[in-house]
Formats: sequence, C-alpha cells, structure tokens
Amino acid sequence: MTTFNTVDELLDILDKDPRLLEAVRIKILTEELIKLPHDFAEFKETTNTRFDGIDTQLNEHGKRLDGIDTRLDGIDTRLDEHGRRLDGIGGNVSDLKGHHTIQDARTNAAFIAGEMELEWIRTLEQVDVLRIWQAAERDRLTGGISRNDRRSFLHSDIVIDALDSQGNECFIAVEVSYTVQARDIERAIRNASYLARFTGKPSYMAVTGVSKLEEVNDTISEENPQAFDDTRGSIVFWLERQDIGSPD
Repeated sequence: MTTFNTVDELLDILDKDPRLLEAVRIKILTEELIKLPHDFAEFKETTNTRFDGIDTQLNEHGKRLDGIDTRLDGIDTRLDEHGRRLDGIGGNVSDLKGHHTIQDARTNAAFIAGEMELEWIRTLEQVDVLRIWQAAERDRLTGGISRNDRRSFLHSDIVIDALDSQGNECFIAVEVSYTVQARDIERAIRNASYLARFTGKPSYMAVTGVSKLEEVNDTISEENPQAFDDTRGSIVFWLERQDIGSPD
C-alpha cells in the first residue's frame, strides 16, 4: 500500500501513476468538469464553422456591394455626361441668343440711330472698320493700344455712320448683348474713343440688349445720347430690345 506524509509526496505519487491520477480526478471532479475540455473543443469547432459561414456571407455581401458601387459609378458617369451635354446645349442656346440679338440690332441700326436723335447713313461692315484702323495706323494714331483692344475694336458689334442734328457726320459704337453688363459698357466707351481718335469726328456710345445687370445702372441712360469726351465721365445710351420669341 502506498503511503505519503505530505502534499508534495502525494503529487509525486500521482505523477508516477497515471491510473491513480485518473481515479483521483474522477473522484474529485464532477462529470461536467471532466467533460469540459471535450465540450469546449466541440464548441470551438462549431463556432469556427459558424464564423466561416459568416465570413462567406460577408464576402458575398461584399461582392454584391462592389457590384452596386460599380453600377453607381456607371450612373455617375452617365449623369456627368448628361451634365456636360446640358452645359453644351446651354452654351449653344446662349450663343444663339447672342447671335440673334446682334443680327436683330444690325437690322434695326437705323432705329437705334433714330432713338439717339441721329440720322442713320449706313452700318459699317467689318472691312470698313479695318480700313479705319489701317488709316489710323498709317497716321500713327494707334500707339499704346494693346492687341486685345485692337481685336475688340476690329470686331465691334455695330459701327454706324450717321449725321447729327446739324448735319455733321458722326459715328456710333454699339455693343450688343442679350444681358448687358459692365464689360459691354467698357467696350462701347473704348471703341467710341478709338473712332473719335481715328476719324476726328464725334463718336457716340450705345449698348442694346434684352436685359441688363444692376451693375450698369449708373453708367447708362435712355436719354441725352453722349459722344465720347475724355474730359468728362461717360454715360452710355441704353436701348432695350425685345426678347427672342416675343410678339412684334
């Protein structure tokens, strides 16, 4: 019979006798505790299997979301394309309105002159404006004029040759815009100043359009047309035109 006097001796005996160790374990531990390692191993295996299933489902959802992202990217691309097409259409409509406004104003150049209490003689063609520039260039009157201002003058919207109430020849520099704004005022004043410098004749300033921005209200007037004079502030004659599609 094996005997022991201390705990250490007991532990040493159990280490040397596995059968005795197992018998002591069964005696001391409950059935639940004895089965715990086996149950935990089963639980671990079951849990891992469930997690693998969840991972598979998440991967599947991820693929579906990637597909949705791809479709949304395609929709964004199509919307961007439609936006660019609408911008292009808007630009074309704006260009069409501007072209129509200029053509309408040229057709009614005599009316513009009449509204300014001037008598229309003719509406200059671009080649006529070019000849005025070339003559001024020969006379060395174009010094200090930038390339952009030269181009702006040569592409003036309308230049009218007219007579004032005394029968004296004069010119009218007309800028045309669907919506008149500050830059149109500046061009009208600048082009009138060039006409006065190049021809030595009074040159009036006018803008015409369907509408105008508030920023130009202090620089335009529907009365008392004014010829360019660099010794005083310039007030540009304003003539409102009828909108495209409006009844005559």
